Amino acid sequence: MNFHAGTRDGPRGVKVGPNLGRAAKTAKASEFASHVTPIARELQAGGASLRAIAAVLTSRGIPTPRGGAWSAVQVKRIIERSEGKQTLNAADILNELITRGPSRLDALPHDHGIYALHDHAGNIRYIGITKGDKYGFYGRIYSRHVSGSEGRSHKFSHAYNTGRMWRAKRDSSPDAGLAKHLRTAFVRRHCRASYVIVPPPWGDLSQLEVAVQALAPEGMFAWGSRRAFDPLSEPNELVDAVIDDLHFTSAQRDAVERQAALSLMR
Repeated sequence: MNFHAGTRDGPRGVKVGPNLGRAAKTAKASEFASHVTPIARELQAGGASLRAIAAVLTSRGIPTPRGGAWSAVQVKRIIERSEGKQTLNAADILNELITRGPSRLDALPHDHGIYALHDHAGNIRYIGITKGDKYGFYGRIYSRHVSGSEGRSHKFSHAYNTGRMWRAKRDSSPDAGLAKHLRTAFVRRHCRASYVIVPPPWGDLSQLEVAVQALAPEGMFAWGSRRAFDPLSEPNELVDAVIDDLHFTSAQRDAVERQAALSLMR
């Protein structure tokens, strides 16, 4: 089997197109596993841990089905598939979300599963699932959470609706539009997300989400309240740098300063 890399906009490793049926996707995954599983099982028989096996596969240049580095959770799935069983353990997934290096938001795949949102300081603030989003992690996070309205369901948009990035919901004024543009640019530059891909069927995804959230420390679900949570304080120096990089004019800088003043009056 030839392993190959790809891009964010298309699958990597085994090419599984969006128009393939579930049976075809399962067959592709099984084909991939048949090549990797013997290596993983041999290492496991020699006493290697799942994490050690993941490191070996990655060091040998063998990519995951999507072309990335291996994790212990992914190795476990490959082995369990070969044994005719495949379980998703909430504790394992939470550990994966915490320990796996988070991704830039523009590099998120179109796969489905469970994810964690990291604020600009690297703290996990929310754990959720892709649900029925057509574009998976990329659509759910890069688009909806970042550039959606300021309501609490759009986590990044609500959390960073503050200071010079503040906009009243549905305010279509030029000043407000510029503040939202600044906020979107800031979040996409400084925030991250970690994720665990969950293979279909996704009928139990919501139950898995609840189980992982229940295990997470309280701070990791700070943005998950049923009520609107408080936005963060503006990270002034980081916002200054984004404004400089966006080459805001003096008039544009004045506009977002006006938005910051309005935010104090809300």
